[in-house]
Amino acid sequence: AILSDSRSTISSVNNKTITNDTILQILETHAKLVQCGKKVTLIWIPSHIGITGNEKADQAAKEAPTDPCLDTYTSLHFEDLINYSKKKLMTEHPNIQQTINDRTGGYF
Repeated sequence: AILSDSRSTISSVNNKTITNDTILQILETHAKLVQCGKKVTLIWIPSHIGITGNEKADQAAKEAPTDPCLDTYTSLHFEDLINYSKKKLMTEHPNIQQTINDRTGGYF
């Protein structure tokens, strides 16, 4: 089970309403876990009302983005992803540009 005090996030995930990249990442991760046979349950909890471990979890969540030793998610801008993909494609298939131009007169 995953406990969260963010009612809007849980609602978005349960309704599969993609409102931002974080929700998309959660949905993609959830789908991968389900494919591996894992059951994931999201549970809303009220924040900061003395639930054992809640304060420690909140503090750890606040520190995680600033801890250089932790492997944290880094968002990638869409245009950077396109440029990376093009470079990788050109490296793996050097003649792709000419093939596209010959067949479609297209732009790559």
